[in-house]
Amino acid sequence: MNFGEILKKEREGFGISVKKLSELSSVSTTYISKLENNKRKFPTTRTLFLLLLGFKNSKIKSSMFIFMFQSWGKLQ
Repeated sequence: MNFGEILKKEREGFGISVKKLSELSSVSTTYISKLENNKRKFPTTRTLFLLLLGFKNSKIKSSMFIFMFQSWGKLQ
């Protein structure tokens, strides 16, 4: 499973739209969509941080952050 697949699965699992995640993270909907559709391999550290802040702002449990960071390490 690659980063985009993980991102999409988690986002959908928590019922957050791409637009909502974009608003919460300040990452464009276009870029999030490209990540999820494997048109971008992996985000920069800054973008990853912004996405995580977006999830945090949506009140998702911190275990999701741990999962994403663990996945990030495996994908690098």
